[in-house]
Amino acid sequence: GGAGGNPVFGIGKALAEGDDDNSDEEVESEEEMEGDEKFLCEGVKAVNLVAGPGIPTQAELFEGLNCQPGAMVSRKQLSEDLSTLLSTGLFQNVDANVQPTGKGYIVEFTFREKVWPGMVEFKVSGATVLPDNIEEQVLKEARKSKYTTVRVLAAAKNIIEGHYQEKGLTFGTISHFDGMETGKVLAHIIEGEITSVNLVYIDNAGNTAPTGSTNPRVVRRELPFRVGQLYNVED
Repeated sequence: GGAGGNPVFGIGKALAEGDDDNSDEEVESEEEMEGDEKFLCEGVKAVNLVAGPGIPTQAELFEGLNCQPGAMVSRKQLSEDLSTLLSTGLFQNVDANVQPTGKGYIVEFTFREKVWPGMVEFKVSGATVLPDNIEEQVLKEARKSKYTTVRVLAAAKNIIEGHYQEKGLTFGTISHFDGMETGKVLAHIIEGEITSVNLVYIDNAGNTAPTGSTNPRVVRRELPFRVGQLYNVED
């Protein structure tokens, strides 16, 4: 399977490496693409791509790929794109079908969603302000599905991050999930703790200045946030 890159959905490094037995990369090619000769990518399509709230969109998944409309792409670069897509940890398999057009080729990526056993336990790690019953709330929702899928994880992500959004804690997010293979899912959370506060003076022209008219101690005293607190957009 593919390796490397940062998980788009945050499934975790171990899962991002894929399953070697089930995540083979396949590239169907015309004779003109033998060797590593480059071809003109006229367009990129997605087939069987799961869509919904909290799930990466086609635009987000394709943004960093070599295959972009108008780009000259080699077989090696196309294989790199397959590895990039697999490294998200979202898919059991990703295939590429290269279809000739008048001047170049259309690259069609076909996705097979990853499926894990049904969720029997859900826990969070790194959270300090979530309500006590939120794990139970996520698990209740997850048990409506026989299996744990991208949709189930996206629903958990929306519940958790929705709580932070409601409180103005916009940096509260799930970095990744672990434990899907066992049904005991652990969500790793980053809450956006303030680690430092820097004071920068700006002059009338908008440039930084070494000093200002207000004493730094006065500015810091009036700030609505402190180091160690969670950043809140309402402050």
